[in-house]
Amino acid sequence: MKEFGIQLATITIGILIALSLEGVTQWFHHRSLVREARANLASELRDNKAELDRVLHAAPASEKDLRTALQLIDDILAQRKSDIHTLSLSYNLALFNTASRSTAEATGALGFMDYTEVKKFATIYDLQQQFNRLQDRLLEAWIPMLTPAQDGDPEKLDDRALRDWRQQVLTSLSHLQAEVNFGKSLSAEYAKVLEQP
Repeated sequence: MKEFGIQLATITIGILIALSLEGVTQWFHHRSLVREARANLASELRDNKAELDRVLHAAPASEKDLRTALQLIDDILAQRKSDIHTLSLSYNLALFNTASRSTAEATGALGFMDYTEVKKFATIYDLQQQFNRLQDRLLEAWIPMLTPAQDGDPEKLDDRALRDWRQQVLTSLSHLQAEVNFGKSLSAEYAKVLEQP
């Protein structure tokens, strides 16, 4: 009986050691997964911030173009001619990446992070999605606004078409200003998230 007890204890200890080693291995694997996910998320957010800052840097030129279009339309409505002979209506679109977030979700890395850290990443990606929706609204206003400028000589448009075009330009301008204001806040949030350890 004594010999059987020793063998049973030996087997039990062996099983416990094996389970402990497996648990330690899993723990190291999870920590490694989290470290890699953090590094990838931080890199992706840095890239997205750079993309956003590029768009914000170009926004004043787009606003100036819209104001020039307004001046052109107002000149034509008032005098049937304008001294403005060239018009550029370009718009810069921010293209954000979300692959690291999707990968962190798919691999389960987010499940091994602290709640506050997951919340921080979720918040910034939600804000990024809101910015994307603002861009979509601006594009919906911007694209129809291009038609009168591309259809030939704006001085040949009738007053109704000019007033409609003016309204489209004003709508695009207001959407652009809203996008810029939100974008500045988003850029500041990116900076906050990236400076945290």
